[in-house]
Amino acid sequence: PATEAGAPVPLPADEQWMVARVNQERTSRGLKLLQVDPTLTELARKKSQDIVINNYFAHESPTYGSPSLMVRNAGVTYWLCGENLAKAGSTEGAHQLLMESSAHRANILNQNYTHIGIGIVRQASGQGVVVTQLFIAR
Repeated sequence: PATEAGAPVPLPADEQWMVARVNQERTSRGLKLLQVDPTLTELARKKSQDIVINNYFAHESPTYGSPSLMVRNAGVTYWLCGENLAKAGSTEGAHQLLMESSAHRANILNQNYTHIGIGIVRQASGQGVVVTQLFIAR
């Protein structure tokens, strides 16, 4: 994955895998690749950690508020913002769940989105993962 300027964004293997799958879903339908945004990636990781630490599962965070507020407060400029959340036994399972949900699939395949950040954190039990995908259009 690369940033807008072309510099690689270092990602753990599971996040790299999910970015690649999201972009594969998009390109197989004639859509543009999403660029990995380092700030969105950091925010997505924070959101996944927040879900684990505060034991909730919702787009509205008790710590950060709505996804759009969280992104805006980080100084990211955009005209469209979206978020996917998943809890699953594995990263692969989370991707499958997201693609099987029409609303989540619509975010992944939204032709307007240009950038993505994915944060994957292990659940508190150690069993499974919490995934946050943040999307923006610039």
